[in-house]
Amino acid sequence: MRYLPSLMLYALILNSFKRKDFVKRMTKTATQKVIQVCVLDQNGQPLMPTQRLGKVYRLLKSKKAHIVAYEPFTVQLDYEPKTHIIQPLTLGVDSGAIHSGYSLANEHREYYNAEVIARDDISKNISDKRMYRRNRRARKTRYRKPRFNNRKNKGEGWIPPSLEQKVEVQVKEIKHLHKYFPIKDIIIEVAEFDIQKIVNSDISGKEYQQGTLQGYNIRNYLIEKYNHKCFYCDKEVSAFEVEHMIPKARNGSNRIDNLTLSCPDCNQKKGTLTAEEFIRQTLSPQKAAQKLRQLPKTKKLLKYMAHMNATRWVLYNTIKEIYNSVSLTYGYITKHNRINAGLPKAHHIDAKCITGFSTVPSFEVTVVKTKMRRHNRQLHRATFSKGHVRRAATLPRIVHDFQLYDIVLFNNHRYYIKSRRSSGYFTIVSLEGLNNSKRSYKKLTFLAHTNAYLINHYVNDKIKKC
Repeated sequence: MRYLPSLMLYALILNSFKRKDFVKRMTKTATQKVIQVCVLDQNGQPLMPTQRLGKVYRLLKSKKAHIVAYEPFTVQLDYEPKTHIIQPLTLGVDSGAIHSGYSLANEHREYYNAEVIARDDISKNISDKRMYRRNRRARKTRYRKPRFNNRKNKGEGWIPPSLEQKVEVQVKEIKHLHKYFPIKDIIIEVAEFDIQKIVNSDISGKEYQQGTLQGYNIRNYLIEKYNHKCFYCDKEVSAFEVEHMIPKARNGSNRIDNLTLSCPDCNQKKGTLTAEEFIRQTLSPQKAAQKLRQLPKTKKLLKYMAHMNATRWVLYNTIKEIYNSVSLTYGYITKHNRINAGLPKAHHIDAKCITGFSTVPSFEVTVVKTKMRRHNRQLHRATFSKGHVRRAATLPRIVHDFQLYDIVLFNNHRYYIKSRRSSGYFTIVSLEGLNNSKRSYKKLTFLAHTNAYLINHYVNDKIKKC
């Protein structure tokens, strides 16, 4: 590993925000250990990344270049270089339902790899929003008639907001890499899953059109399946409730194999427990073992496979509209290349195999980005505080000129802001493996926005101290 000991990047960066007060800050001297620097020309066009860190140091010190980004670390030249020799790179994208991998490589070596983790809480947040909205309308506007069809027209190509966010995260990452690397070709891996075949390996022919509920509605199917008895206590009652074995609060689905019959008492006691947890807590070991054998054998979360089926062409067509040289590949080709190269399974490694350069030297550092919620839009807390006061649910977006997840400098080390207080004391988390701490905003120096991404660097399964 070639680190430059204490590479001092002397940079006075004027950061101007488009805010009312137009705050101006000057960054202090930053100490970083880097192994590669991306370079832009005077017009902002990407040149080849360089590992000549001594030259970068001298350019910054003589003010012939300035820093434009910290992730990846990028400088822009303030003079016209004598040559513009570029070795075009290929970007491999291993798309996924939550995790996606990216790799930039050519016939010489790999120049960058990363994994991006998208959010998986949007569906739950929308359900919470719906619950608050219905509750509020029932309290304050009971006279209004229900309007079930007052919805946005879902035209061709519409996908749910939860899936739209996952596609958007991948598209933004591709655009982000295009700003700093000379990318010529983009190769995207698409995956298709036969969910019915996964559930029933013997399915064929017209059975694809004849599902489990053929000739039934859900309630009648469950009553016949469980012989008019509660699944948990085996009692025969007149009033049954359709119950989720894995609760919706814990990412359970509405698939028929996740539904069962329950008496009102068992359903109330079960709460947000899974069927397996409830059975183990309420039944004797012998009865619990017998009942657990009746649970569905498949425990795979099929929703992520459905997400991939719904988003694969949306992602490919969106990138195809933006860039010219875009192609696709399939998972079995990636697997074949990975096995032949003797590489382990990982998203960024799959992305490298997608580029077609699976045998070239790998880049030493893997960047892992986790997408976070940028801001809480809920105006007030659901419950009243003391004195029947309805408090705000969150602080404003900007507090003392800082936002959530901003990268800041404290004692010459980099941190990101995890939480904020109106008093001005923020919880900051180290990007260098140091202990977290609470500090006043007056002692923090702004470095960069992260667009609500938490970023870590890994070297040989260890966090790189930047």
